[in-house]
Amino acid sequence: MDRFDTLLLFTRIVEAGSFSKAAVMLEIPRATATHAIKELEARLSTRLLERTTRHVRTTPDGQAFYERCVHVLNELEDAEASLQHVAANPRGWVSVNDSENYVVCALRAAGLIQLPRFHVEEELDDGRLVEVLRDWPSPGMPVSAMYPFGRQLSPRVRVFVDWIAGLYEARFGAPDRLATGASAQHQMMPR
Repeated sequence: MDRFDTLLLFTRIVEAGSFSKAAVMLEIPRATATHAIKELEARLSTRLLERTTRHVRTTPDGQAFYERCVHVLNELEDAEASLQHVAANPRGWVSVNDSENYVVCALRAAGLIQLPRFHVEEELDDGRLVEVLRDWPSPGMPVSAMYPFGRQLSPRVRVFVDWIAGLYEARFGAPDRLATGASAQHQMMPR
């Protein structure tokens, strides 16, 4: 198993929370996964994962390493994709920051949240959350997709931006502003 395969294995273990699930995803024996991570930890001279019979969790060093691995693997995938004709069939992961954590906090009575209604429609409908300050609606919230200046937009990000823009338009109508250019910032505001 080369270094990139080991990094991929490590990220899958963290994401799945299990050596067995990661091994199944990558179609390798569990023993191979265990051995590869032990070698990785030995090479780095640090423990990356806390293992119990029920859970696998990252150590603080493991969490920092995981975040760097995700970045490195995404960069590698983008580099490979830039040399292939994959625009017709992009694949891979796109990370999206979402508001799920805010909803969880509100459901646990940790305070008030302000989110677009579509994030909490189900919770409002079934009474788990209650709308307050109904007479003071929040202003429109922009949705932006950005990528660094001077970099080519990867096919998977382009497909994601087009997909989310289509969902937005289907739900809220055409956006007030859709800007494109060298900085590639696409903004959508409800009317």
